[in-house]
Amino acid sequence: MVIVLAIIALLILLIAPNLMQQKNMAEKKTDQAMVTTIQTQVELAKEDGKGNPTMADLQRRDFLSPAQVKHAKERGIEINDGVVKKK
Repeated sequence: MVIVLAIIALLILLIAPNLMQQKNMAEKKTDQAMVTTIQTQVELAKEDGKGNPTMADLQRRDFLSPAQVKHAKERGIEINDGVVKKK
């Protein structure tokens, strides 16, 4: 019984770091996708002739949903002079 628990513990120790690495990679890819999405919406808003929009402008004009704006703020994504970047 102790040997089985030791083997299970060893497997968990081997698998856990990989799971964290996968989580971090998924978050990075999600952030990159969000930056690309917001940049596309900034370009579309600029074509409407309103200059460089803010996140609030994009949400108010229905280029971004409230959930997208919230996610961007939580992940440190911002718009500066029409360019979207992650802090």
